[in-house]
Amino acid sequence: MKVIEIVTIVVSTLIVIGVLASYFYRRIKHIPTGDCSCCHNKGKQLVKMYKKKYHNGKHNKNI
Repeated sequence: MKVIEIVTIVVSTLIVIGVLASYFYRRIKHIPTGDCSCCHNKGKQLVKMYKKKYHNGKHNKNI
């Protein structure tokens, strides 16, 4: 094998390992992947609306 073939195999292997590693990292850390990545912002908006409506829980201090 020539040096160029070895370098090509090593580089392509590193790219595949990098893609798989980033996918598994996102799955482990529960970061949205793929088509559902836009759903992440919807949850933040719902929490923001809830806190705005219920004043961040300040009205329930006596409980």
